[in-house]
Amino acid sequence: QAIHHTLSTGQSSTYLDKAAKANGITRDQILEIGLEHVKGDTAGRALIHMIRTVVGRTGGSSWRSSLDEDVRKETIQHWKGFIEKNRQALREGKTFKPGDPELPEHLLPEGISITFDRKRWPSR
Repeated sequence: QAIHHTLSTGQSSTYLDKAAKANGITRDQILEIGLEHVKGDTAGRALIHMIRTVVGRTGGSSWRSSLDEDVRKETIQHWKGFIEKNRQALREGKTFKPGDPELPEHLLPEGISITFDRKRWPSR
């Protein structure tokens, strides 16, 4: 319940990670819960939380609230593939960095980005 609240209210991803760890919830499970929030006007915020779960701290972010339905469905499929492919690494606490081959840019659709090491990612 606390994880759902955090994803929908924009609270710190650091708080989310600590709360999840204290309750035995793994990072792959956090991401799967996050997918439930990639809808309506929480879609952009949920994706930012999800990417921060994967990369850790960022310098900032920008997002549009909602996504076109086709883009939303495609983005969810990209995330499902990423989670499945990297499930063990996520459970072990691996942090991915923008630019890593394992972290595809299409996890964040057009109009949603983060700042990492003073660079915007994805860089489109």
